[in-house]
Amino acid sequence: MKLLIITEYFPKSSDVEIRGGVETRCFYIAKELAKRHDVTVISALEPETPRDQTIEKIKIIRCGRPKEYLQTGGVIQRLSFMKEAYSIGCRLDIDIVEGTNFITYIPAYYIAREKGIPNIAWYNDVWIGKWTHNIGLVSGLAGEVLERFALSRDWSCIIANTKFTLNNLIKQGKQRERLEVIPCGIDLKKCNNIKVEKEITPSICCVSRLVRYKKIDTLIKALYYIKNKIPDIRCRIIGTGPEKRRLKRLAEDLGLKKNINFLGFVKSHRDVLREIKRSHILCLPSVVEGFGIVVLEAMACSTPYVCSNIPALREVTKNATGGLMFEGGNPKDLSQKILYLLEDKGLYNKCVEEGAKLVQRYNWESIAKRTERVYEWAIKQCYRPKS
Repeated sequence: MKLLIITEYFPKSSDVEIRGGVETRCFYIAKELAKRHDVTVISALEPETPRDQTIEKIKIIRCGRPKEYLQTGGVIQRLSFMKEAYSIGCRLDIDIVEGTNFITYIPAYYIAREKGIPNIAWYNDVWIGKWTHNIGLVSGLAGEVLERFALSRDWSCIIANTKFTLNNLIKQGKQRERLEVIPCGIDLKKCNNIKVEKEITPSICCVSRLVRYKKIDTLIKALYYIKNKIPDIRCRIIGTGPEKRRLKRLAEDLGLKKNINFLGFVKSHRDVLREIKRSHILCLPSVVEGFGIVVLEAMACSTPYVCSNIPALREVTKNATGGLMFEGGNPKDLSQKILYLLEDKGLYNKCVEEGAKLVQRYNWESIAKRTERVYEWAIKQCYRPKS
């Protein structure tokens, strides 16, 4: 097959510089499928990246106005990317096209309609009715409009990453026979090959975009309580975003400046995994997650997790296998769950063993094959966009 995947961001090299689950999934699906098919990825142009590039047999075309990685805003740059992605896609010789988020659904849909080919929407989470609460009024209103428009289109198939997302798509009126559930995965081999010992000092790692709904402030407040029992507790926060200044100020106000290290964006995915593996606990305090790949990566790195008790994470972890869950937004409950793991060696080892077994089902090779079958089905069924 000749496949086109459109994603707003894509790694710049085989080191896999990624900042979110969408990019992770796009890279590994493209990498696996490129072993058997002709795969092209259209992505937004970031500063100091080539417009045309090949990584792991994946042909990459970057377009639109150059822009840094954005959490919100960037309306002009994003519109430029959408317009140019559509123009480029229409000129390619392809059999099927996939969009991967709200910025890419529209160009993917109209490329398919122009060329008379099937289209796929990969869906991470349904945010209808939640946009302004999650990211603010201006960007939220734009996101609400884009998502409602995208879901009103006639897709050959929508791939949901969890049953939770699938059920929310059905609530929005999508036909069950055009929906498929395929989870994300992890690079088990890469996790296993990283050789690093756990630190002597108790430590926590958090890998997250620094945006409001990720609730990093809950973790910082929890550390304030933990410090009373473990004065030398260490926490490394990997990620960037508009909340960074506020979070650093909060850490200073709570007397945690020496306990928390904000590492910012860590370029190499292998280095991110190394930080997770040498830590005692991975914390994901987010109350909005479509999947939570980093929790699976923690289990593959023999690092138990503590994460928010929300539907997507309950599903992915099979009800807290390999770690513990806390009441989202409750720093006291989070601190208690972290202390349980740090103080109870039997519980800790049990989580390590259970997590190692669970993650075996989340390997990219088998997930790519499932995705491949969906593409083949869509082409065979000749489902084309109608409106």
